[in-house]
Amino acid sequence: MQDQVLIAASLDGVDALRIVDGYRAAYAERIRYLSHEADSRALLAANRAAELGAKAAIEWLDEVATTLASHPGALAQPRSPERPRRGRRPAAEAAPAD
Repeated sequence: MQDQVLIAASLDGVDALRIVDGYRAAYAERIRYLSHEADSRALLAANRAAELGAKAAIEWLDEVATTLASHPGALAQPRSPERPRRGRRPAAEAAPAD
């Protein structure tokens, strides 16, 4: 989730807020489901842990949405004109053996 939101926010012309809203809705639905599905103590503890994770994700998504709403290009990164370097770096000149 974080990777997809940050990548979308870094690309010019992508509606990152739509992606944030989609994830927020999915996590809210997950919280609703988790709060109703607990028939044992172990499952209740596991659901509580998952619920806390989902609430933390929603909090992070809300922060990203606030940032993007107030500063739309805050996370945008321009494309680099340089091609990525591939392969090994050239070896240094070998010293002559004595």
